[in-house]
Amino acid sequence: MATRVVVCAASLLLLAGAIVFLMQTFQSGKVDDHRRAETLADHGLTQAYMELGVSSDWSDGFADGPMDDLGGSFAVAIARDNRGDTIDIKIVSTGTSGSIQKTKEEVVRMTLTVSGDGDSTWNKEVIR
Repeated sequence: MATRVVVCAASLLLLAGAIVFLMQTFQSGKVDDHRRAETLADHGLTQAYMELGVSSDWSDGFADGPMDDLGGSFAVAIARDNRGDTIDIKIVSTGTSGSIQKTKEEVVRMTLTVSGDGDSTWNKEVIR
């Protein structure tokens, strides 16, 4: 009888240890996915700024595609609000890693300024 109690207690301790180990492993993977998704969202913003630097008319965005060997990806959507001499460009970047998604938004305001001699320049600033 005492042997059965000891075996049951040992089995329960082993089972509890296995559960704790699996939960920590699962949680560690989720933390990595959160970090990776945030990094991928930042990368999408950077890529969008690079495209806007090449052409301020760019508005295609990026489709969701693989970014790294770990299955991460990012997607970027662009929305424009034209108001005369001012254009607000909303950039929405979503990074995905595993089942985790992180979305970051920024708005770039482009304002047309005309100098006294008639030269025009687009000034860009991030407003949020």
